[in-house]
Amino acid sequence: MKPSQTVDLDAWSESQIQSKLWLCGELELLQNRFAADLTVWMAPGWYGVLALLLLVRSRLKIGIVRSFDIDPRATEIANAVNAAWSAQNGRFRALTADIDTVEFQHPQLYHSPKPDVLINTACEHLGKRTWFERIPKGTLVVLQSTDLVDPDHVARVSSAGELTRQLPISEVLFEGSLRVDRPGNPHHRFMTIGFA
Repeated sequence: MKPSQTVDLDAWSESQIQSKLWLCGELELLQNRFAADLTVWMAPGWYGVLALLLLVRSRLKIGIVRSFDIDPRATEIANAVNAAWSAQNGRFRALTADIDTVEFQHPQLYHSPKPDVLINTACEHLGKRTWFERIPKGTLVVLQSTDLVDPDHVARVSSAGELTRQLPISEVLFEGSLRVDRPGNPHHRFMTIGFA
C-alpha cells in the first residue's frame, strides 16, 4: 500500500468488512490444525481492521498480532483501532515496514515470536514475489486477491487457483471465491489458505 496523508474510508466499507469476515470464518474452521496462542503477522496490515475482527471474535486462540504496513499513517491508525489489545502487554502492535524487508528470521525486532500465521489480504497490490519467498517454510499463509480492475492492482487474479499458482503453496487447505456486490463495481475476492 502506498503512503498516504489521508484516511481511506474504503477500509471500513461493506465489501472490505465482508471479505475480512469471510477470512475470519474460514480460518476459524481450520483452528483444530493450530496450537493455542497463535502468533499472527499481517503484512500489509493497513488500518488494523482484520486484526480487530479476529481479536473481537475471540474464536481463535491468538497470543500476539503484529501488523506491518509501509504507510506510517496506516500504522498510526491501526495502533489506535487496536489500542485495547496494545495495552495487554503489547498483544497487538502495528509497525511501519515494507513487506519486502520484514525480518521473519529475527522476530525479536518486533517483540514477537516467529509467526505461526502470515496474512496478506492485498496480494493484488504486490507485483513482486520477494515478500512471499522470505516467509519461513511451514508457516501457515492466508492470501487474498481480487479480479477488480484498478491501476494499483498490478497482480490481480481471476481465480483462487491462479492465486495459489502465483504464490505457490506447499499444502493447500482452502481455496475459494467470494462475490462482492459493490455498487457499480461488482467483483470477486479470492482466498487461499495453506502452508508456505
